[in-house]
Amino acid sequence: MMNKSKKTNMLFIIMLILCFAVVSSSFLIPDILLKSQSQKDAGTVIVAPESYYVESGNAMARNTSSNLTSTEQIKLISGTWESTCSECTTDQGFLTENEAVSLARYSLNIFCDTGVFPYSASSNYNNWCSWDAKLYCYTDNLFNTYSAYLWVITFTKFDNSTTHTVYMTENGVIIGATSSDVSYDANKIISVYTNASVKNIFSDENINLIEKKPASDGTIPNVALPDTDFSNVDFQQVYTMQIISSDGELENYYVYQYSNNEIYGIGLSPIGER
Repeated sequence: MMNKSKKTNMLFIIMLILCFAVVSSSFLIPDILLKSQSQKDAGTVIVAPESYYVESGNAMARNTSSNLTSTEQIKLISGTWESTCSECTTDQGFLTENEAVSLARYSLNIFCDTGVFPYSASSNYNNWCSWDAKLYCYTDNLFNTYSAYLWVITFTKFDNSTTHTVYMTENGVIIGATSSDVSYDANKIISVYTNASVKNIFSDENINLIEKKPASDGTIPNVALPDTDFSNVDFQQVYTMQIISSDGELENYYVYQYSNNEIYGIGLSPIGER
């Protein structure tokens, strides 16, 4: 009996020692391995994959671009800030195509309601239009970081009698619009730029109109828009306009009307070196 009890106690002690050893090793071995690995990697420089920097840079550039103000976008698109233009797919911007079309309709109606543009983009039975949309990306040449997008949306009436093309930033600022309705008797372009509506036109509540006046006789704005030719048009009305932008800067713009035998157009462009 005594021998059996001693054997049982001995077995219990051995099991207890083994359990203690296992538990101790579960704490000590990982620490030993980690210290060994850290000492092994000390002073070693591991180069991150190039794709990491590319993706990180793209994300940063996109976030920076999304925060551009309306006037900053216009400067990139107009070339006042030196930029490179390229056509891109309509899913590369910050708006979907349907969102851009809805925004263009809304913005264009501001000009229609004041008698400056012949087409009301409101959808109804007698005014139903199909549309075709293109998207252009303007990236700054200095840092190659800031990008602004320009939507070019052409509305075609159901009976193909008229077409109207809108050039619009992703903030909804119309910097150009043309219509095939050349017989339209339009109000002067400056009539739409009042203290109240200038905020809507620039999609910025912090913009204020300071001054508006006719440009000097013979003034022709330096305008560059995709797929447009201003070499054979008559600039009928050209005004200069000063605004205070949302960042407190004084901005100078031309607003203008033009036409020829084929199109009637309006536009907005910064005054500055290009």
